[in-house]
Amino acid sequence: DQNVSLVFPALEDIHEALAAERDINGDSSYDDAIAAVEEAILGSRSAYDAALQGEVTSDQLEQAADDFFAGSSASLLDSQTGSTGSGSAGSTDPTSLTENEKNVVYLAALQQFYDATQSSAAKQLIGSLSQKQMNLGNPLVFRQVEDPSSEYIPASALAQAGGLRYVWNQNKSQGTLAQGSKYYTFAAYSDLVQKGRTESSFDQMAKAAKLQGDTLYIPEDYAQSTFGMQAQYLTGTSYAVVLNEELAALAESLCSQFLSI
Repeated sequence: DQNVSLVFPALEDIHEALAAERDINGDSSYDDAIAAVEEAILGSRSAYDAALQGEVTSDQLEQAADDFFAGSSASLLDSQTGSTGSGSAGSTDPTSLTENEKNVVYLAALQQFYDATQSSAAKQLIGSLSQKQMNLGNPLVFRQVEDPSSEYIPASALAQAGGLRYVWNQNKSQGTLAQGSKYYTFAAYSDLVQKGRTESSFDQMAKAAKLQGDTLYIPEDYAQSTFGMQAQYLTGTSYAVVLNEELAALAESLCSQFLSI
């Protein structure tokens, strides 16, 4: 920001002049002014450093997100994208999203912006916001599965993002996702997916489903090809978010807004 880059050096010049006047003349009447300038200098240091580096600040990212979800950036959405499933985000209009959906779009956009710029402000916001959303119980935010070789999405999160029905059979360690009249049953540690209510038709996934605690995780590639869902793992955290096609399109649009700052 050009204003920050100009104001900060001016504050330092003012501080130097006031301190010199105080020290030369022994005039303590400048003490309050000197203290106020010092406070202003300390409060603007991070913004000044970011301005010199050409880096976007957290405040700028937050303001851009606020404008986006208020509809001020709707012109960035150049097409309507259909949603997979019957989730509550029935439109690409960001003002129609629930608070949970807005926060997931925001997190995914921050991650995409970080991937493109390595922005320290974005990384800091990712860490604080993802932790807050986990604490609040946002069902679209989840803990990453402990497998560095591949990404997974909890079946319960898929149900929330896609408007699917989900039933967990703890005794059999099986979870069933239902989409209309279609049924998909997954078993922990198995790469087979039972399609339908009877054992007459199966899909084979590239990797087996995983069980972490009482949470059944589905490989992302199968979730994407079958349900149109994707995971966005979040840098510097143990968390991730799930996105349907609609939320993913909004996250890309918000990231474009960040890149235009």
